[in-house]
Amino acid sequence: MGFDMAKKSAKKERYGFSRVLKNIYKRGDTYYLQFMCDGKRIIEAVDDNIRNAQAMLGIRLKEVKEGRYFDKPKGKQLFFKELTRRYLDEVEGKVGTAQLKPKTCQRYKTSIKMLNERFGEKRVKDIGFEQVENYRKERLGDSVSPATVNRDITLLKAIMNWAVKKGLLNENPVRQVKKMEETGERRPELSGDDEERLIEACPNWLKPVVIIAIYTGMRMGEILSLRWKDVDLKKGSIAIRGETTKTRKGRSIPMTARVREIVEALPRGLHGDMPLFPSGKGHERRVGKVSGKFGEVIKKLKGQFGGIWEDFRFHDLRHVFATRLIERGVNIRVIQGLLGHKTLAMIIRYGDVTAEAKRQAIQQLN
Repeated sequence: MGFDMAKKSAKKERYGFSRVLKNIYKRGDTYYLQFMCDGKRIIEAVDDNIRNAQAMLGIRLKEVKEGRYFDKPKGKQLFFKELTRRYLDEVEGKVGTAQLKPKTCQRYKTSIKMLNERFGEKRVKDIGFEQVENYRKERLGDSVSPATVNRDITLLKAIMNWAVKKGLLNENPVRQVKKMEETGERRPELSGDDEERLIEACPNWLKPVVIIAIYTGMRMGEILSLRWKDVDLKKGSIAIRGETTKTRKGRSIPMTARVREIVEALPRGLHGDMPLFPSGKGHERRVGKVSGKFGEVIKKLKGQFGGIWEDFRFHDLRHVFATRLIERGVNIRVIQGLLGHKTLAMIIRYGDVTAEAKRQAIQQLN
């Protein structure tokens, strides 16, 4: 018996596998699960993270016990609804880690819900370029924005690539589907009067959040994640920690006089880990609740003034920040660093110049 086990162990080592834990092996940077299902030995590549591998092992063993595990159907009998369930099982195991934010996971679920309405009962092998194009036309016909449809399609391709990696499919059947252009999006302009009108309409606790967004270009989640240890009043800067950013890369933003005034007026936390904008219980305010309150403010402004407030979002404050810097001739690379974007393409998307700036530019030719 011991000899047979030694042979099996030697065989695994020969193929580059090394045992990490029971039912979990590693080859290179990838972890593999090994378990039995209906008398068959299953080996499945899962991740490059041991915790995620352990979480997935628990899911797979539960599936086997409940008779819900299907051994690598290669798409022939695998329905899209089952594929998305497996994908979400793995994705949800990463929520709260540096790999996935809860908000991102929720966005995935929203897209998957729409994809399942169209493809849920279809076999994966029956989903291809034509089916995705029809889905795209239907969504656009329902007045859904190209950006939203692109997010759905991008996630669909990611799910198919994941299935290939897991050995569930031989190839990605929708790999040739391209994203649509997202041109022509309306980007509100915010005049000085509009800015003061917005700030005045906000409740007192929301005012500093909005002002910081306008004068730093920070995302709402980044602002609400700020701790007192991130603020350096001596240097006049705010440090944005990498784990709170969309790109997972930290950055530092100098404070304007107005931002500094706002920050200095905030009640100081007892220690460095206290949030700048705590809830009534002293915890970090939730993005969803702050977004909801900001939406109420905009709804009130829309009822009173209409105009730019018709479709104004908190994220548009980031656009306002970028546009103002561009109009003042700030180097686009500097703006990229302040906003924390990986590419210049996003700066161009945010940084539309206002109609007034265009008019003044043309006047210089007279």
